Amino acid sequence: MHHLLAYADMYIGEGVTAASEAAVLGTASILINTRTLGYISEQQDKFNLVYHIGDELEALHKIERMLLQDDLKNVWQCRREVLLKEKIDVTGWIDKFVRQTVSEG
Repeated sequence: MHHLLAYADMYIGEGVTAASEAAVLGTASILINTRTLGYISEQQDKFNLVYHIGDELEALHKIERMLLQDDLKNVWQCRREVLLKEKIDVTGWIDKFVRQTVSEG
């Protein structure tokens, strides 16, 4: 599924997790859902990676406008890079922490 999200031009759906994952993979993401979650708000407000829209007609208009963008994938890839630069690599951090703890113990 993640390959599909990564290579897609756009994600459109009501799945909060899928919308977030698509955005982090650099795919334009439109979440049509009335439920609000903190990480979606951050991806929308801070990184402009997700458009969280509660109204189907409004979402349709947004989709139509976005499909006219020739460089949609490149724009989202750049936004993704900004997000990744601000966040830590959790797996790398845990690996380093465990190795350091084991060597000290």
